[in-house]
Amino acid sequence: MFVKARKVGNSMTVTLPKQLNVKENQRFVIVRDSSDSLLLVPEVENFYKNLKDGELYQIDTLGANFGEELI
Repeated sequence: MFVKARKVGNSMTVTLPKQLNVKENQRFVIVRDSSDSLLLVPEVENFYKNLKDGELYQIDTLGANFGEELI
């Protein structure tokens, strides 16, 4: 599948075919990788934005002697 960039005002636009099932107003993060490819990454909801202090914690599974290893 190929698409072509076209100029709209001062911007370049790429039209995404209907077959890709992209919803209207869906937001993306655009990333240019090391091979100069452009990647459209769908924006995801920030699951942590409504957390209150203390709701999310991690149990220390390293043990009390972490950092005191015998060499």
